[in-house]
Amino acid sequence: MVVGGAEQSALMLATRDIDVVRGPTQIVHLAENMIPVDVPDGVWVLDTGASNHMMGTRTTLTQLDEGVHGTVRFGDGSRVEIHGAGSVVMQGRHQQHKVLTDIYYIPKLKSNIVSLGRLEEKGFKVTLGDGKLCVFDQERTLLISAPRTANRLYTVKFGLVPPVCLLAKSDDVAWRWHARFGNLNFRALRDLCCKRMVDGMPTVN
Repeated sequence: MVVGGAEQSALMLATRDIDVVRGPTQIVHLAENMIPVDVPDGVWVLDTGASNHMMGTRTTLTQLDEGVHGTVRFGDGSRVEIHGAGSVVMQGRHQQHKVLTDIYYIPKLKSNIVSLGRLEEKGFKVTLGDGKLCVFDQERTLLISAPRTANRLYTVKFGLVPPVCLLAKSDDVAWRWHARFGNLNFRALRDLCCKRMVDGMPTVN
């Protein structure tokens, strides 16, 4: 899930250790048709074949939920273990911030993967043409423009920023509730409203 930018918002950012969230244990077993490839640090592969976002670098993850475990089996028969799920905060060309959430943390993975299917499922538009892959948000603002590489992959390097500690002002419902619950991770926020554990709380996506 991608949460909209904060161009109109005041952000208070701080460099700190990863927030480790120990919620209920969740076991996940995935079978992916794709074959992972090694890419330089900070580079993300935009993949139509991946069913979920995945990365192997812990230092850039925030709100890491260590209660998420399981395995991923790739198209080449390799199998790796999931050691949690978290988010990353990306800085756009105009200093705005976007948050990519529900990323599986897989220490043995040598590449970072964005599932284009996940983005499209959330209302983002993905286009291919003239040697480029473009991703637009729900307001049809261009978020990503990635050229086709020599091996026919589409890769991009995101500018990652320190985790968001507090969003002081925002019109985004999800971020407001995130702040109200002391930076509770979005997966847990969704559980609170879907399981009706909090009266009067709206659905948080």
